[in-house]
Amino acid sequence: MTIRREVIEKMMVDYPELAYEQFGRTNYALFLPMVHERQVYQDDWAFSIRARQSGFSLWDDFGCRLKHFCGDFLGFEDVESA
Repeated sequence: MTIRREVIEKMMVDYPELAYEQFGRTNYALFLPMVHERQVYQDDWAFSIRARQSGFSLWDDFGCRLKHFCGDFLGFEDVESA
């Protein structure tokens, strides 16, 4: 997923219940799995549902070739060097 900053910023306001403190800073679990209409949705699907509920639309760009990062928190240097 490529996500615009404004999406994250609006979702932080829309979902204050997903805020948590870690290492002295506030983070937001916007990708936290969820139950929606009696169905379980994992990370990316849960984020997508929340984004749509916040008023954003989603689209696929099948021509886009981005690397996938997951599993660890990467710094900007790691992402830039990929």
